[in-house]
Amino acid sequence: MIEDGDALVIRGENSGVHTGWFLGIEPTGRRVSWEFLYMYRAGTDGRLNWHFLATDWNLVRLQLLGQAPDLPATPARRAVQAELAQQRGQSQHS
Repeated sequence: MIEDGDALVIRGENSGVHTGWFLGIEPTGRRVSWEFLYMYRAGTDGRLNWHFLATDWNLVRLQLLGQAPDLPATPARRAVQAELAQQRGQSQHS
């Protein structure tokens, strides 16, 4: 959670069991999880006057359908620009 003046940002993860119709899919009993980011802004009266939610509903839908990609818990770091430069250098010498 980050607070700065009249702005608040919350990042987290939700999980649950699919027991009712959701995203047009009948109940599957599958456990799903997803990350989210909420952003809020308060007015001068202290009440929230702006709210934004960012999440990957398509990933949730794929989990419900049993088609979600098996993503690593920790993404692998790659030096993509260095790899591209190396590939360009190799293709120029071929």
